[in-house]
Amino acid sequence: MAEENVSTEKVEGDDSQSTQSKVEHPWPYLAPLFAFCSASNNTYRFKCLLCSPKEVECSAYRNSPSNLKKHVERMHPSQLDQYEQLAAAARKRKAVQQTVSGSDSTLTKKLKQQQITGIIHNANMVTQAAIDSAVINLVVGALLPIRIIEVAEFKDLIATLQPNRTVISRRTLRRRISEQAQDKKQKLIELLKLQSHVTTTTDCWSAYGKSYIGVTIHWIDSSTLQRKSACLALRRRMTGRHTFDVIAATLDDIHAEYGIWKKIVPTTTDNGANFIKAFSVFATGG
Repeated sequence: MAEENVSTEKVEGDDSQSTQSKVEHPWPYLAPLFAFCSASNNTYRFKCLLCSPKEVECSAYRNSPSNLKKHVERMHPSQLDQYEQLAAAARKRKAVQQTVSGSDSTLTKKLKQQQITGIIHNANMVTQAAIDSAVINLVVGALLPIRIIEVAEFKDLIATLQPNRTVISRRTLRRRISEQAQDKKQKLIELLKLQSHVTTTTDCWSAYGKSYIGVTIHWIDSSTLQRKSACLALRRRMTGRHTFDVIAATLDDIHAEYGIWKKIVPTTTDNGANFIKAFSVFATGG
């Protein structure tokens, strides 16, 4: 009789321990694949049972086990079907429970509230295209080096703000910036076609043994009578020394490229001898 009591007590203890384990695991249907370890802040940590005997831990955000699925896809592709079957079975059980309990008004109200919460969550989700556009605007607007997107802290920032999004690659970022620059240049050319008179400023300099020239343009918008300005050549390379003929030829190319060759009223420069001679010799051509 005593032995039966001991046996019964042991069985009850096992059931209690099993129930506690199920409660602690946030996604019980994944228990055959991942053992729940701990929770901290917005993440859970699991031990991958498929990697056994190797000790491998995986983390997942509280709102989705997608990181666990990615681990299976990457490290255990042959077990992906099992993962999908477990997830599908869990969704089916949940649907059945909701259908059976549908007549309960209290539960129905709770389900509706969950749907509203899901809609709000999706509304706050930022798309990958929006993330890419924001990164491009940051790099261009702040004049940051393209390599900033490869810095670990920058990647952590994006992952913290939007865990389900990725950072645009360096190659794609460079291509997108070039495409946007060409698009803005074409729009500027079309806008300048509508202007009858413009003014420009120009200067040249050397840095690290290389020569550059910069040109800005200014005009009055006839429709709004507002002063407008743009940059034609922020830093264009010049070959050779800063002689008057080289400056004149480079400016002539820039003016022709934007279609303003015969629209320039004055051009503002410094009083360098090379600029003075360039305009005194070649100004009659404009």
